[in-house]
Parts: sequence; structure tokens; C-alpha cells
Amino acid sequence: MSDGPESRKRSLVTPAPDQGDDDQEAIEEAEAQELVDTLGKAVEILYEKPKEKPQKRPPRVDPYAGKEWRIEFVPGARRGTAGKEMEKLPAVRVTAGGRPVPGVDVEFQVSHGELAGGGKAFRVQTDAAGIARLKRWRLEKAGEYRVTAECRFGYAEYKLAVID
Repeated sequence: MSDGPESRKRSLVTPAPDQGDDDQEAIEEAEAQELVDTLGKAVEILYEKPKEKPQKRPPRVDPYAGKEWRIEFVPGARRGTAGKEMEKLPAVRVTAGGRPVPGVDVEFQVSHGELAGGGKAFRVQTDAAGIARLKRWRLEKAGEYRVTAECRFGYAEYKLAVID
């Protein structure tokens, strides 16, 4: 019998013809112990203590916290012509502690006429200067028009006289 790899493999799995029952039991016992060791390692891996979580970032500081918030219409035209679009559109400035606040959602609503998008309400965000502006406003007929601007921090109203 040769001592090559094939004969060694065979002797681990089944006893050679000249080996006795004691040798077979020893082989089976060794294989069983190897299986127990492997399963034990698998269980250790499954129940391994989780690694520590990475440090959280420090909380974001709100630069506007504790400041007085305001929403005000920017001075502009207070007149328009019936049947035409406004040339100088109403706009609001949102501030906190006197500083402009960008990225605030502002909803404009008008009493008469049609805004950009074809309705009486229009939503836009403030720009870097804290300004939110109507995009388009078509005036219908002569009279007094009212536009309101509302955001989560407040409300403002603007009145406009429309002439023929």
C-alpha cells in the first residue's frame, strides 16, 4: 500500500482493510470531535459581542434658535392693470434675528387672479437672501386684491389696487 495522498484520504474516512474496529471507532471519534469544534466556532461567531458603534456626530447647532422670526412683504408696486400680468411681483423676506433664512417653504394665496401653475395658491422656497417671490400673477378685473404669504413661522398680507 502506498503512502500517497489518496491512501491518507481513504484512511480518514474508512479504515484500511487491515485495521480493526478500534481504529474505526477512533476515526469516528476524531471526526465527531472535529465537527463539534467546527460547530463551536460557528456558534462563537454568531454570538460574538457586537463591535462598538462609531461615535455619533455632534448635534447640529441651529443658528436661528431663540431668534425672533419674521415674514414681511418686500416693498414694491401696489398697483396693477386688469387683464395683464403684474410686472413687479410681490415677494416676502423671512428672517430670524434680523438675518435672512434660506430654504423656508412659503405658500402664497391670492383673492383674485391666477398664479403660476394656474391656481390661486403657489408654494416656493426662500432663496439665499431669505426672499420668496411669486413667479407669475395675472390680474382679472379692477378692484382690490389681496395676497397672503404663510410659512411655519408666520403670516403676512399684502393689498393691491387693480385699475382698468
